[in-house]
Parts: sequence; C-alpha cells; structure tokens
Amino acid sequence: GLRAGTIETTRVVDANKEEPSSGVVRTTAFHPGGGLLLTAGLDKKLRLFQVDGLRNPKVQTVYLQDCPVQQASWASGGAQVVAAGRRPHFYVYDVGGGRVERVQGPAGAGLKSLESFAVSPGAAEGSGPSSSLLAFMGDQGTIPLVSLHSRRAVGCLKMAGGSARCAAFVPAPGGGPTNTLLSLGSDGIVHTWDLRMPRTCVHQLVDFGNTTPTSLAVSPNGQLLATGSGSGVVNVYRAAPGGAFTAQGVAAAGL
Repeated sequence: GLRAGTIETTRVVDANKEEPSSGVVRTTAFHPGGGLLLTAGLDKKLRLFQVDGLRNPKVQTVYLQDCPVQQASWASGGAQVVAAGRRPHFYVYDVGGGRVERVQGPAGAGLKSLESFAVSPGAAEGSGPSSSLLAFMGDQGTIPLVSLHSRRAVGCLKMAGGSARCAAFVPAPGGGPTNTLLSLGSDGIVHTWDLRMPRTCVHQLVDFGNTTPTSLAVSPNGQLLATGSGSGVVNVYRAAPGGAFTAQGVAAAGL
C-alpha cells in the first residue's frame, strides 16, 4: 500500500484528446493488462485509447446505434467489452475480432433497462459456476445472472429488502473462478451470495450510515470492500477469517 505522506502528481495529455466524446462519458476503465483505456457514454460510442501519456492514440471506435451507454466493462480477461444502457438488451464487443453482438436481456426477467451490472473476473472459457457471469440489477431486489459464454440466464438472486443498486464479484485466490457475489441494496445492506448454492445469501452487513448507496467495489485480492454513497462518504471493510466482510475495523472517508 501507499505510505503516509504527500502524493505528487503530474498533469499529462488528456486520455481521449485524439477523439473526445460528444456526450457525457459514463465509463472509463483500463484494460486488465494496463495501457488500453475504454471510454463509453451517451454518444453511443465505445472508444479505445492506447494511453502513453504523450499522444494517447485512438485504437478503435465502436458505434452502438440504438444504445446511449450507461455502463461498459471489460470482460473475459479483457478480450471482450460488455456495454448496456436503458434498453432491454446489451452488447458484447469482441476486441480482437472487431465483432459486435446484440444480446437480448434474461428471458422472463421483464427488465426494461440493463444499465447497471457487474462482470465476473477471469476468462470466458473458465470452469466453475461463475467463470463468465453478468449480474444485472433488476426490479424489486432481483439480480438476474447471465452466462457470458452462452448468453443465457443461469439463475436469479433475490435480496430480502430494498432494490438492488450495485454489485461486485469477489476475486478468487489465485485468479480462479469466483464463487462469491456481493450486492448492495437501497436499504444499505450488503448481501453476500455463494454462487455454488443457488439463491442463498450467506451473510449480511449493514453498511455504516449509508442511506443512499451508489457504488460497491472489491480489491483485487478480495480482502477489502469499499462502498460509496450519495453523501460522498466511502466506507472500507476488511474481510474476516472465513471471507465474510464485517464492520470491525471499518474506515470512512468523505469526498
């Protein structure tokens, strides 16, 4: 981690200077391998830039004709990009092949918008129940699960109270398939799901003082959980022995 003290920063060339977005940018995300930056937003375009701090040349622009993008994420170890908006379908972009596929939302879920989702880490062809999953934030606390490999629904989770606001998969030790999903509801409760046991919530954590949940993230080693709120407060939790996140040792920071 960073040592206490002053962090020096240097302003470099804007990452998307070669082709700025013509609308609000909703997503920026670096490729898992670093260097390649994804931007996406309301102008319906995905853009990839090779960030070197000097020129940051554009690598690719992908136009999604009917989808102002609300969220886009790297998937399959960086081989694909998943993009979604306020539509009942989402898009999968094959980075290497340059192909774009429109995928209908999970059957039977009745979702009119797939704008908020989480992607499991790892390769699409991995083994295990969650080697290539998308978790969409549904209605009335539901979280439909879709296989990125088959493009089909493989399950649905149901939170006890509140609507699903955000979710994140917990990376498995050694980079293997993850078996754990965390979700945060409008009631400020973090649910822990064991994906090896369908529809089973194994732990609940009351997010300290969070009345307006907005975001949730897990560190690459799976040991730290951060939650964000509309008030600008970020809470950080540490995993206890056994993997469950607890309120012991919680740290909070206002932004």
